[in-house]
Amino acid sequence: MYERKEKQIRQQKKETERQLRAARQQNEQTEQQLHDMRQLKEQAGQQLHDTRQQKEQAEQQLDDMRQQKEQAEQQLHDMRQQKEQAEQQLHDMRQQKGEMKEQIDDYEKRLKATESMLVQMQLKNKSLEQDLVQQSDTSQITQTANFIYYSLLSSSVPSSADESERP
Repeated sequence: MYERKEKQIRQQKKETERQLRAARQQNEQTEQQLHDMRQLKEQAGQQLHDTRQQKEQAEQQLDDMRQQKEQAEQQLHDMRQQKEQAEQQLHDMRQQKGEMKEQIDDYEKRLKATESMLVQMQLKNKSLEQDLVQQSDTSQITQTANFIYYSLLSSSVPSSADESERP
């Protein structure tokens, strides 16, 4: 009986040692799992931190893109206004060009009329000059003829004093 109890105790001891070894092994596995879980928790925390940073960066990029969109829309609006102004200026310039063409045409007509009057005046002036030269020549001839005539007349006609001396 004692041997049996001893055998039983040895078996219990072996079973207890086996359970103890199993418990230690399970404890080691649990500690390893706990260590792994802590690492996973740290990794998850790091990923969460990275995700928050990425979210902040994405929000900043989105904000920047909104500002760029607003700037682009403002530039587009400004460019449309500039285009409208340029079109208005072009329209005004075309209108001014038409008015200037009319003025130029009017000036050309006036110039032609003035040139024609000038040519007529030059021709009339030449004619007057020729008339004046002829009149001058005629006047000189007339004066010379009158001088000769009166000279002859005065030398051939006796004076009144001479007539009183005659018988």
